Amino acid sequence: MRRVWQGWVLGACLLMQVAFATSLPAMVVVTEDARPLHYLWQGQLQGEAPPFIHLLMQDAGLRYSQQVYPWARAYMMASSLPNVLIYSMARTPERETQFQWVGKLLTVQYAMYALQTRQDIRARTVDELRHYRLGVTANDVRAHWLREQGIPEATPDSRTGMDVAHNGLSNMRKLMQGRVDMVPTSAVGLRSFCLTENVDCNRFRRVMVLPFSVDLYVAASLKTAPPVMQALRHSYERLVRNGSYQRLMSPYTDRASLALRP
Repeated sequence: MRRVWQGWVLGACLLMQVAFATSLPAMVVVTEDARPLHYLWQGQLQGEAPPFIHLLMQDAGLRYSQQVYPWARAYMMASSLPNVLIYSMARTPERETQFQWVGKLLTVQYAMYALQTRQDIRARTVDELRHYRLGVTANDVRAHWLREQGIPEATPDSRTGMDVAHNGLSNMRKLMQGRVDMVPTSAVGLRSFCLTENVDCNRFRRVMVLPFSVDLYVAASLKTAPPVMQALRHSYERLVRNGSYQRLMSPYTDRASLALRP
């Protein structure tokens, strides 16, 4: 009789979980190709972050579809549409009230990189960066930060300023082609680019470390339903407590230098 009762209780709990999950709206999860944390390889999303996101959504009991877009489009969707989850998003004071924050993925530190052959490039201060053409990504936290330092966007006629691209890969290719002088990235991200593009990393050199680091988060759109946010935050805390977060993200949580998006 006891076993029968336990079976009834277990069955009731499962039915309640199913009912709860189906009562919540389906989520759209968006990200970009940003090596090495999350990137497309032969049509499949790879890296340590996607499995963690899958586990997060599964633990929260949420139905979802996942899409990879250029960062500007993913950012637009998360800033305007309901029930959209985005990663990896830099949490900045300007964005604090524009999104709902689920949990931190890691901290990154950025530096400026140039080609080894461009020994003429010298910058010891942020102010000296204004003398060069810098490759940045649209709606990227690094572009926002450089703009706050007084560095304008480049015009078709100017040789200096921020040259805006749709993704980080385009920036690195522009750097190799000599179309920009420097790109804000990191040692880990640079190595990932070199492996992906089959490029010798000795072709690049670090010009200066930027006085700028950010925390990358999983975030949701403001119009995401409150029950969804509650489920996501509870699940994130549970995955941290049970060690799942550390197990999946450990290759990056101990490193302070990653060339990843917000």
